Amino acid sequence: MSLILTLSGMSTCGKSTLAAELSKTDAFDEAVSVTTRPMRAGEVDGKDYHFVSQAKFDEYVRDGVLIEHVRSHHACYGVPHFEVERIRGNGQSVIMVLEPEGVSSINRLALKADDNLITAFIHTNPDKLMERFFDRIENQVVNGKPLDTMAEAKRLHTMLTVERTWVGCWDWDLTLMNLHLENRLEEQVEAFVSMHERGVSVKPIARELKRTVKPESHSLEKLADMIRIQCYDPVGYREFYKTLMEPMMAAQRKIRYHDGVPSPEF
Repeated sequence: MSLILTLSGMSTCGKSTLAAELSKTDAFDEAVSVTTRPMRAGEVDGKDYHFVSQAKFDEYVRDGVLIEHVRSHHACYGVPHFEVERIRGNGQSVIMVLEPEGVSSINRLALKADDNLITAFIHTNPDKLMERFFDRIENQVVNGKPLDTMAEAKRLHTMLTVERTWVGCWDWDLTLMNLHLENRLEEQVEAFVSMHERGVSVKPIARELKRTVKPESHSLEKLADMIRIQCYDPVGYREFYKTLMEPMMAAQRKIRYHDGVPSPEF
């Protein structure tokens, strides 16, 4: 029986890179999601996404065509059953890049169908995340797209206040560390391919998403200013991340101290 492998993690963590490398093998292929967002330059319908209208997406939801679906960044996304059937028909295992809510949905379905399922979270050092975050901005500017600091601030705010909680909201089967390090990505691809070829049985267990506390963050305006300064007068990415973390650290200090007196728990 083939595997279903879900990959999750913060933006720029490397989950899409891992999915792409696995899809180059004969063992895995990524399920192409359906989306209502507009097609971007260079994208191909049916390869990058199945691009559909909102009415068609709603029809898919109503008719049970989608295994799971979410609304994110002002658009709808979902994984269709026909993509899983296509991949399995080729004798391959299925990759899905999902947020935790999607992982939870897949886990429930895998329990009912007695499927093999591995849920993996990809963790990357914060300074590497920031490096990649600004690399994306630089690439966009080089390709002629004007810098929109408020749009980038919204992305960064989501990373800090939403995505940062993901690692603790699910009991992940695997946590993959720093795939950007030398040979780490290749080794992980080989490990997953070996699991597919050996027909490893990895049955899901009943799990639920855990409630997490939303971390504190700078305002969008402050983040936009920080991004603008970093683009034109950069500091080290580790130093930049430390500045980002100041509101979260201040919130933790308030919990630990009462009027300057250390709490007895600490």
